[in-house]
Amino acid sequence: MSVSDKVKSDLEKVVKQDFISSNGAYIPEESKRHDVIKQYLNTIPSEQRNSASWTLSRMAGDYASRMETLVKKNNPGWKPGDAFDTSILNQMEDTLCGLDFKV
Repeated sequence: MSVSDKVKSDLEKVVKQDFISSNGAYIPEESKRHDVIKQYLNTIPSEQRNSASWTLSRMAGDYASRMETLVKKNNPGWKPGDAFDTSILNQMEDTLCGLDFKV
Protein backbone atom coordinates (compact mmCIF):
# COMPACT_ATOMS: atom_id res chain seq x y z
CA MET A 1 0.00 0.00 0.00
CA SER A 2 1.32 3.42 -0.84
CA VAL A 3 1.44 5.98 1.94
CA SER A 4 2.14 9.71 1.82
CA ASP A 5 5.67 11.02 1.65
CA LYS A 6 4.95 13.18 4.70
CA VAL A 7 4.16 10.22 6.94
CA LYS A 8 7.23 8.40 5.57
CA SER A 9 9.38 11.41 6.41
CA ASP A 10 7.86 11.75 9.89
CA LEU A 11 8.35 8.04 10.55
CA GLU A 12 11.93 8.16 9.29
CA LYS A 13 12.76 10.94 11.77
CA VAL A 14 11.20 9.05 14.67
CA VAL A 15 12.92 5.75 13.82
CA LYS A 16 16.27 7.52 13.50
CA GLN A 17 15.73 9.27 16.84
CA ASP A 18 14.79 5.93 18.45
CA PHE A 19 17.85 4.23 16.98
CA ILE A 20 20.17 6.93 18.29
CA SER A 21 18.61 7.15 21.76
CA SER A 22 18.80 3.38 22.28
CA ASN A 23 22.07 2.84 20.39
CA GLY A 24 20.11 0.58 18.06
CA ALA A 25 19.07 -1.83 20.80
CA TYR A 26 15.29 -1.39 21.11
CA ILE A 27 12.30 0.88 20.55
CA PRO A 28 12.28 3.29 23.51
CA GLU A 29 9.11 3.52 25.62
CA GLU A 30 8.87 7.23 24.83
CA SER A 31 9.02 6.59 21.07
CA LYS A 32 6.63 8.61 18.93
CA ARG A 33 6.57 5.84 16.29
CA HIS A 34 3.10 4.62 17.21
CA ASP A 35 1.80 8.19 17.42
CA VAL A 36 2.97 8.91 13.85
CA ILE A 37 1.32 5.74 12.57
CA LYS A 38 -1.91 6.29 14.52
CA GLN A 39 -2.17 9.90 13.36
CA TYR A 40 -1.84 8.78 9.73
CA LEU A 41 -4.33 5.92 10.14
CA ASN A 42 -6.94 8.40 11.35
CA THR A 43 -6.71 10.22 8.00
CA ILE A 44 -7.53 7.23 5.78
CA PRO A 45 -10.64 5.08 5.31
CA SER A 46 -11.07 2.37 7.95
CA GLU A 47 -10.84 -0.45 5.37
CA GLN A 48 -7.28 0.66 4.50
CA ARG A 49 -5.98 0.96 8.05
CA ASN A 50 -4.77 -2.60 8.58
CA SER A 51 -2.78 -2.54 5.36
CA ALA A 52 -1.37 0.91 6.07
CA SER A 53 -0.41 -0.05 9.62
CA TRP A 54 1.40 -3.16 8.37
CA THR A 55 3.14 -1.16 5.63
CA LEU A 56 4.36 1.55 8.00
CA SER A 57 5.55 -0.98 10.58
CA ARG A 58 7.53 -2.80 7.88
CA MET A 59 9.01 0.47 6.63
CA ALA A 60 10.11 1.41 10.14
CA GLY A 61 11.68 -2.00 10.71
CA ASP A 62 13.44 -1.91 7.35
CA TYR A 63 14.83 1.56 7.98
CA ALA A 64 16.13 0.53 11.43
CA SER A 65 17.75 -2.57 9.88
CA ARG A 66 19.47 -0.44 7.26
CA MET A 67 20.80 1.89 9.96
CA GLU A 68 22.13 -1.12 11.89
CA THR A 69 23.85 -2.45 8.76
CA LEU A 70 25.40 0.95 8.07
CA VAL A 71 26.72 1.31 11.62
CA LYS A 72 28.21 -2.22 11.51
CA LYS A 73 29.81 -1.46 8.15
CA ASN A 74 31.53 1.61 9.59
CA ASN A 75 32.26 0.03 12.96
CA PRO A 76 32.62 -3.77 12.53
CA GLY A 77 32.84 -4.45 16.28
CA TRP A 78 29.63 -2.58 17.06
CA LYS A 79 26.69 -4.42 18.59
CA PRO A 80 23.20 -3.02 19.29
CA GLY A 81 23.35 -1.20 22.60
CA ASP A 82 26.96 -0.06 22.13
CA ALA A 83 27.61 3.64 21.67
CA PHE A 84 28.46 4.73 18.12
CA ASP A 85 29.26 7.86 16.15
CA THR A 86 25.78 9.05 15.16
CA SER A 87 27.20 11.02 12.22
CA ILE A 88 27.49 7.62 10.49
CA LEU A 89 23.74 7.80 9.94
CA ASN A 90 24.21 10.87 7.74
CA GLN A 91 25.42 8.41 5.10
CA MET A 92 21.96 6.94 4.64
CA GLU A 93 21.41 7.07 0.89
CA ASP A 94 17.76 6.04 0.74
CA THR A 95 14.92 7.29 2.84
CA LEU A 96 11.53 5.83 3.52
CA CYS A 97 10.17 8.14 0.84
CA GLY A 98 11.64 5.77 -1.72
CA LEU A 99 10.16 2.63 -0.15
CA ASP A 100 6.80 1.02 -0.65
CA PHE A 101 5.65 -2.39 0.46
CA LYS A 102 2.81 -4.34 -1.11
CA VAL A 103 0.35 -6.19 1.08
